[in-house]
Amino acid sequence: MKPLNENLITQRLTLSPPHFVISDSLLSFYIQNKAFHAPFEPLKAELFYTSNSMKDLLKHQIKDQDELRGLYFYLFLQNSNEIIGTIGISNIVYGAFCSAFIGYRLSYSHLHQGYMGEALQAVIDFGSTEYHLHRFEANIMPRNHASIRLAESLGFRFEGYSPEYLQISGLWEGHNHYAYINQNWIQTEA
Repeated sequence: MKPLNENLITQRLTLSPPHFVISDSLLSFYIQNKAFHAPFEPLKAELFYTSNSMKDLLKHQIKDQDELRGLYFYLFLQNSNEIIGTIGISNIVYGAFCSAFIGYRLSYSHLHQGYMGEALQAVIDFGSTEYHLHRFEANIMPRNHASIRLAESLGFRFEGYSPEYLQISGLWEGHNHYAYINQNWIQTEA
């Protein structure tokens, strides 16, 4: 395995790794979606919404990718420079586990068009075949019905509930655990 250094292309999207992303585009995405994403994410200090913070975020993600601990993708409509979403595969663990967490967010202006399903399928396929991951876990608040429908439509299965799992918008929120199992997993040296 080698670190990701090229875009993934789907029918309508380009999924770019962090070293192809310009921090100003990322900052615009976060600012435009600040209020929309707030009920589903940990609190972010105002300092997060700065160009330097975006550069630091991208540097951290590139380091994680280079060390095979994470995979990060920024979603663009083909032939566009506007980020419309993000997907992160984090906490990659190999050995007997071959598992990772997956998280995603989409711009409010691009909802209900199938973009995230298209992108997630490509990322899961890539993580399964190129990074030989066996399991992807998505943790979703029970009130996030759209995210649950999306995960289930892609083959994620409900595995249980953890109360007070993550601090979201300043409050401890319980989360449902969903997992996608790569049925074509092949053991490799990682």
